[in-house]
Amino acid sequence: MSALNPSQARRLTLTDGLTLSLRHAPRLKRCAAFLRVHAGSHDVPAAWPGLAHFLEHLLFLGTERYPAADNLMAYVQRHGGQVNARTSERHTDFFFELPVAAFEGGLARLCDMLAQPRMNPAEQLREREVLHAEFIAWAREPSARRQFELLQPLNPAHPLRAFHAGNRYSLPIQRPAFQQALHDYYRTFYHAGNISLSLVGPVPEAELLALAERYTEPFATGPVKAQTRPPTLLSNGETVYQQLDGQHLNLLFAFEQLPEASSTALDFLCRWINADKPGGLLAYLREQQLCTGLKADVLYQFEGQALLHIAFSAAGNMTQNATIVRDAFYDWLAYFSTQQHHPALRNEFQWLRQRQLEVSSALELARADCEQRVPGLSDQAVAALAGLLQQMLPAAQPATGHAWQLPPPNPFLSAPEKPANAGLIRGQTSAHRGLRTFAQDRLRSRRDHSAMSFSADLPATGHEAAVYLR
Repeated sequence: MSALNPSQARRLTLTDGLTLSLRHAPRLKRCAAFLRVHAGSHDVPAAWPGLAHFLEHLLFLGTERYPAADNLMAYVQRHGGQVNARTSERHTDFFFELPVAAFEGGLARLCDMLAQPRMNPAEQLREREVLHAEFIAWAREPSARRQFELLQPLNPAHPLRAFHAGNRYSLPIQRPAFQQALHDYYRTFYHAGNISLSLVGPVPEAELLALAERYTEPFATGPVKAQTRPPTLLSNGETVYQQLDGQHLNLLFAFEQLPEASSTALDFLCRWINADKPGGLLAYLREQQLCTGLKADVLYQFEGQALLHIAFSAAGNMTQNATIVRDAFYDWLAYFSTQQHHPALRNEFQWLRQRQLEVSSALELARADCEQRVPGLSDQAVAALAGLLQQMLPAAQPATGHAWQLPPPNPFLSAPEKPANAGLIRGQTSAHRGLRTFAQDRLRSRRDHSAMSFSADLPATGHEAAVYLR
């Protein structure tokens, strides 16, 4: 399979302050747009929990130009695409993917619904019932209860401890104060300077730029609203806490004043904690019948803060083995801290992230570009990783006596190579094109006599392959 040669994203700032990312990707069959408003549920006044999520819903109800029957949701569904939105703690995302021919119509509707919302009171009342139904369904989920309990040890003043779902009672639509807050929130954050837009597709970059400039032009302009930095995650001076819940053992690490590159450093750390390979943490815990599952992920990150969650799960109650499991984790972490600079770990992480970009869909690429994800660890990320590990390791480190090992390399990953010229093999130049060589004849002979058949349905110089086993 020939080496891939992925395109790079271009980032620029438009005259109205909007941050734009463009990626021309000829291999794609579809186009995608990913728009991020830099405000979320934690930016809402405490008196109106759920307001940010409520506004996200309202924007999908149609505009004067594109009513409900022809709004973004209806348009994308009609053209066989996908569309969604999500309100997070500190940002709200709107995104869709469409065939190339329908992409301009989707972008026109996305920008129009954010620039010209109706916010009709009658529609608000109906949509509030939709949110209330979502709230009831969420409240009945066992995972919602576990998440609520997981965050209880946090600082009571931190917004992670607050209620943000929104329901019939937290959204008093008919109160003038609520309507004022809703419109103030929209005017404060939903303008060009507070928006990042990423466009990806097989169309030329100049065409993507022209579409962006045309359809974002109606966005209001205004000064960028600085988001309020929250208080510390833990108010007792600690940096870690443990929660034991039947079959689940949770370790949570609270970080403050992290450098900018910490996001990549945390991804790198989670990658190797989660690695299910011989010699690793999970393999050892399974061998000892202490644990059946392990997951490390970042629950929250904003303005130098991060909350890292290490979740262990077992088939039975973990109370008796909780200390052993925790000690094994810290022992592995101490070993990892001595191996963090090993080239094998860093290379595989970089190659994996690069490969993910190379095979991502248009929508996945648009999201990655908006979030400015880059493969590999920069010097800043390496320094951030060292700081993270130093904080996580306890002063008195327990030892399990286990001989930890680096995970074996992934045989399907290798260093990116420059694409070879089509039809040529090593040692040939363009002067040899059209001439068969002894090596090529031998290769053809091997294929002709092999039990494996090679299909001509996919070009030999492409970046895609398929294996069928019968």
